[in-house]
Amino acid sequence: MVEIAKLTVIVLAVFIFIGGIIGFIKAKSKPSLISGVISSGLLAGCYTWSQTDAKTALIAADVLSVLLTVMFYFRFTKSRKFMPAGLLILLCSLAAVVITMAVTGS
Repeated sequence: MVEIAKLTVIVLAVFIFIGGIIGFIKAKSKPSLISGVISSGLLAGCYTWSQTDAKTALIAADVLSVLLTVMFYFRFTKSRKFMPAGLLILLCSLAAVVITMAVTGS
């Protein structure tokens, strides 16, 4: 389960990065680009860290996933549009569940 969680972290990092780029291209939103790059960089860092200390790195990635879920929830409540905030809520919350299961051994 830990290997699946590690893979989940890097896949989420890619989706967050792509989302930031799309936000910049479509809406000319520099905050989307900056937050996408930073968030994906932190998740990629957690993935790299997980190669040496899986449990601690996955806990950090889990916290990031939950924080991203909350952030996208607030964006969704403002826009009421499924794309992109609604989709990213689903992806981040699913990632948080998978990572939590791996960390707790469920």
